[in-house]
Amino acid sequence: MIFKKISSVAVLLITTLVVTPVVQGQSPEEIAAAEQCLANNGAMGGLVHTTIFGFTCAIYVSYPDLPYMGGLSMCNSYLASAGAVCNVVFLKTKDDINYLLSAGLFTTADKFYVGLQQTDTTQGAANGWSWVNYDDSTDPASPPWATGAPNDPTNTKAWAAYTGGDGVVDVSDADFHPTGFLCQCGSPDQASDTTTSTTPLPTTTTTKAVTTTKTTTTTKAPTTTVASTTPTTTKASTTTAAPTTPTTTKASTTAVASTTPTTKKASTTMMALTTVNPTSPANIPEGCIIKSVDPKTKVSSTSYKAVGKRQNCRSVCEATTAFNCVAFTWAGPGTPCILHGPTDQKAYLMTNSKFSLTDLQCAKENLAKTTITTSAWQKAKGGIAADTVTATASKQMPAQSLSHCETFCTMNVLQPKCDFYAFAPATVGAKNCFLFGPGASAAEAESGTFDFYQRN
Repeated sequence: MIFKKISSVAVLLITTLVVTPVVQGQSPEEIAAAEQCLANNGAMGGLVHTTIFGFTCAIYVSYPDLPYMGGLSMCNSYLASAGAVCNVVFLKTKDDINYLLSAGLFTTADKFYVGLQQTDTTQGAANGWSWVNYDDSTDPASPPWATGAPNDPTNTKAWAAYTGGDGVVDVSDADFHPTGFLCQCGSPDQASDTTTSTTPLPTTTTTKAVTTTKTTTTTKAPTTTVASTTPTTTKASTTTAAPTTPTTTKASTTAVASTTPTTKKASTTMMALTTVNPTSPANIPEGCIIKSVDPKTKVSSTSYKAVGKRQNCRSVCEATTAFNCVAFTWAGPGTPCILHGPTDQKAYLMTNSKFSLTDLQCAKENLAKTTITTSAWQKAKGGIAADTVTATASKQMPAQSLSHCETFCTMNVLQPKCDFYAFAPATVGAKNCFLFGPGASAAEAESGTFDFYQRN
């Protein structure tokens, strides 16, 4: 099944690390992030390609016919633990396309979705397009259309894709057959930042040269010539710091300064952590905390935002101005932090989960117990291939959401009784909800993109 094979690619992509040149950065976190991105270029016999794209990691996997949401769900599920978030790639200019082509990420023979959708179809085929961010928010777009695009007299092509050349085209989701998928991943504040994508960050061999006699080589020349105690030939593109005496520190200082980029700091290439100083007292009543929740649970239908790893998720929630944050999910300092707006949805529990859902509104109103209800179902296992679940009875259904799939099972659409279900986000119309009868087990299920739920 397709989900099993894609998962195998993702596991290698995240876990296989080798020694590679790194992108010049300002901290060990940046270097580690760049290494994690670049180390897997060419993995799986050449199916996986990676490169630095602005301040993000671009990941292309050559696997055909993966749905838009299928590829995105795979990227997010495997990179969440690294504090990164992903969206389908933003190719905002033709220079972006040419840059990634020149980096060898894909070829003009490849076809894949871009993170562009027509969110307003009332203004004609060329208008109403938006970039879709990792948190489902949108930004107005001026797509780099290929010659002749968009070509949609009936205004029914609400998706966009790269199909060759140096531009994008509008496509129908039902008729488009991609040869692969392309995600870009990074910290929540830079997941789609390709501001400097057409100027690749330089590569360098990492060395330390502060008041030592080691030689440091950089790929960018400073504007001044480094002082030296031996004759040195300075080329236009490089500066070589010759060995200095222990009492001479000026040359070493200059060498360090020369590694500082003059452009926007390339921080959080993939998973940099922003530390928030704990300022709020931890006086949350136990009744306002729901333990062992699924970190993917969304208790607000209006506002939800994953902000990466944080030291104090409560202070981030209280300080946010994007929306009225009234609850948050996290597992303690240094773990991923998820913010929720006004609560109107159920919380889902998860077997052996270390994450808790804290209801700040409950604490502020001095309530004895949270008003957030928990689902009668809990996630028993994540990341499975639903068609490998051991079951005597099963049924596949198209579901618009997790709660929609749950309703199918609660209503016993599978006769005589539904006791388990598996769900994965997918494009509208796809059969992404599996219903299972009594005795079903996911203990030996193969890897995939579905989450497996059972009754509490």
